[in-house]
Amino acid sequence: MMNKQYSRLLFILSFWALILTQTTAQSVTAKIENWDSLAQLKTPYQQKLYLHFDKPYYAAGERMWFRVYLIDANKYTQDSTYTPIYVELINSQDSIISRKKIQCLGGSYYGSFLLKELIPEGIYRVRAYTNWMQNSSPDFFYYRQFFIGNSLSSQIKSEISYPFQTEKKGMAEIKFIQNNAPFSGKEITYYIDRGKKKIKKKTEITSPNGLIYIDYKAHKQKGKRPTITVEYIDSTNIYTRTYTVPRKNEYDVQLFPEGGEIIAGMTNTVAYKAIGSDGLGVDVKGALYDDEDKKISSFKSVHLGMGKFSFYPDDMHKYHVIVRTKKGEEKRLELPIPKKEGYALAAVQKYNFILVNVKSVKGRMVDDSLRLLAHIRGKVFYNEPISGLTPAVMFDTKEIDGSGIAHFALLDKKGECISERLIFVRQKEYNNIWIDYYNPVNTKREKVNCVLNVRDAHGKPVENGTFSVAITDAAVVEGDTLAGDIYSDLLLTSDLKGYIEKPGLYFNPKYEYANEGLDLLMMTQGWRRFDIAKAAKGEIDVPEHDMEQSYEVSGQVNQGGDANMPLSNLQVNIFAPTIDYFKTTQTNAEGYFFFKNLSFPENTSFTLQARGDNLSPDLKFDIQSPLLPEVKESFFPDAGVTPITDTYLLAANDKYFTENGTRSIRSRTRGLLAYTPEKPEEETLDPKYQYSDEEYVIEGKQLESMEGENLSELLRNIPSLDGWQAPNNAFNDETSHTDKINGLRFSIDGNIYSYQELKNVDVKNLESVQVMKSFNPSSTDELSNTMVALVFKDENPVAESTNKQKVATTIPVGYTSNILFYEPKYEYFSVRNKPLPDIRSTITFVPDVRTGATGKGLFSFYMADKLTVYNIVVEGLSAEGVPCRYESKRMLFYKDAVHTIEK
Repeated sequence: MMNKQYSRLLFILSFWALILTQTTAQSVTAKIENWDSLAQLKTPYQQKLYLHFDKPYYAAGERMWFRVYLIDANKYTQDSTYTPIYVELINSQDSIISRKKIQCLGGSYYGSFLLKELIPEGIYRVRAYTNWMQNSSPDFFYYRQFFIGNSLSSQIKSEISYPFQTEKKGMAEIKFIQNNAPFSGKEITYYIDRGKKKIKKKTEITSPNGLIYIDYKAHKQKGKRPTITVEYIDSTNIYTRTYTVPRKNEYDVQLFPEGGEIIAGMTNTVAYKAIGSDGLGVDVKGALYDDEDKKISSFKSVHLGMGKFSFYPDDMHKYHVIVRTKKGEEKRLELPIPKKEGYALAAVQKYNFILVNVKSVKGRMVDDSLRLLAHIRGKVFYNEPISGLTPAVMFDTKEIDGSGIAHFALLDKKGECISERLIFVRQKEYNNIWIDYYNPVNTKREKVNCVLNVRDAHGKPVENGTFSVAITDAAVVEGDTLAGDIYSDLLLTSDLKGYIEKPGLYFNPKYEYANEGLDLLMMTQGWRRFDIAKAAKGEIDVPEHDMEQSYEVSGQVNQGGDANMPLSNLQVNIFAPTIDYFKTTQTNAEGYFFFKNLSFPENTSFTLQARGDNLSPDLKFDIQSPLLPEVKESFFPDAGVTPITDTYLLAANDKYFTENGTRSIRSRTRGLLAYTPEKPEEETLDPKYQYSDEEYVIEGKQLESMEGENLSELLRNIPSLDGWQAPNNAFNDETSHTDKINGLRFSIDGNIYSYQELKNVDVKNLESVQVMKSFNPSSTDELSNTMVALVFKDENPVAESTNKQKVATTIPVGYTSNILFYEPKYEYFSVRNKPLPDIRSTITFVPDVRTGATGKGLFSFYMADKLTVYNIVVEGLSAEGVPCRYESKRMLFYKDAVHTIEK
């Protein structure tokens, strides 16, 4: 303790000694307050996303359960816009295989991906964003990569390496294994995808060691990276795996002078980062030399290939470094030529203090109109002119509002940013979380009642916090906190560009290089969430994407043909039978139509119909699609994914076959089960998507007993259509499909008709009649908001009219049903004693637990059959925006009924 206090005192004394030696220095201890009107950077509102998943990897046939946290990027509190969130599952070939549009239900977002039985084994990534987040760089979307295994039909595995690669060509070595033995003498099909339409497949026979070798042309640095896909299929196995080819088979080293420049005549610090061919950090040693090959200093990396060195350059020499890996791979890099003029920021952090100073040419006063701007999460805590000889400012981090990346920027008189430095501020504001288990568990399939307790850093109850809970079988699922969690993602990786290796290390109190490694990361990783130059000048880009609250179906109607002129004042009808939605509008002067304020589930099909005089046979709809972002090449290295375990694959395989029987694809040899497994029912909290009320339905004998021999008389006898009279107009049947519909409309098989088109149908052939009414406050004609859906015993009797209609269909991205995690409910003896084994790897996933005034929240779950240690992970946010996380491993089963469960 005394040594720590002494070191802290020494740091403070050293700082003030620096000040006293510079008599003209402008040096202060900053008081954290809003110095002027620039209390908040003038930037558009920004959002962040974090997804809490139940597991770090998955297998085919499972669901990936997740809770989504939508965050105000400035305050870190929950976003209050309730805008929908897009969550996508993307394969290694950068193709979206599933997209979910998640809506806010009860103040929270959650969902899942169902992984199909035949999903190829390999590395996938999840991308999440809102429509508003598209106004920023896609680098700041949420990303996470997963390994998805597939052992439902195969016990084959493959591993790839790249023993040879030059600038023009390379070689991949792929080893195949089955049941821990070489998969030899087998014909493997493979192909290389370079983004071209035609892909030529080739075959190779595995060697006695299970190896095949594939030659390929090296790709350019720009453009999409090629992939290698291997396949093997026989009567009992199907195996597919796709690998992404690395850019080059050598390590890369980058140099990062602190503040962006090397200034002659003073001490400079240069950080570096070495990355191997697998995309991960690689340890290196090196030395600094001048242009006369005189060795100046030595250095070595201290954390994931990162390190730094300091030296005192002059403007008479050039400098370079030579670095080597443990394998002896050597690389020479030239340092930037030291500048004779200019400025650069330097900073050091120790204990609760940050010292920031301006580097300038030796003997020169900083007399320019410079300004030091400092902010965290867009909130400015320092904005003052800075001048003098070696000017420096000290900050007490305890007075900075919140944890995260503090951004220091040196601005010139024009407001241009000439130097930057990032410092991570780590406040002691993390919450204390624990769980009380209110009943001892004495047998399998028993209910466990839990109380979540949350306290802040001062021991006060955290009220109105929102949390998600994942409990998994620790014997099957191995957690990976190094891959990242709510702390590292919200406070660190969401503000940095590119791939961050093992972000969880920086928040592990047992890791000795956590603080040093974090500062090296600040010096070597890209930062562009806030454009300081624009923000300081008050320049704000006009957002291209709005804050999506509801959906609209819109577009333009064109005459088609050579003229292709937009059609104005044209009637456009829309109908979505599955949600009973129908409405009518008119095109404007430019031919555009809009149906706004829609909310509908995914896979909802809308039929659009144009009606008007003299419609061209070439008429076409140009339906506007939402501007969703393209998928860019993944910045994740394959080696960075959390590896799946054989234990987990076997457990997932057993669970799948237990619940689905042996009727699976290409089933492996298994003993037949003595019972027929029951398919679990999935719960959903979705409200019914319905725009209209079902007013009246006639079918069966009731329809047969209705009076009337034609459609007009039948409709007049329906109570909900009181007052309806057949229109008295002279349109003939040949042109009635172009007539504008006034009043009552009809539908058959999702298509819209006027009475003129249906007046001669045989009502005896009707199977049912349904009357629907839509609420439209702007219309005084009730029948204009009414639709009659007709279902015939035989085919559509007016199909010819349908073929003449000018229609288009569209299936926009709709909301996904928010399915709740399924777990058996063992309240009753008959359910508890069913023979179907309960071998869940995820015991429960509770997406929303809220704390009350006492800082407590309740949840419960049922134990599975295997009495083992459980992984218990809780993540969430306090109402003030403080990230919270709790993780433990514990056995909840006790044979002694008197035993009290340990808190």
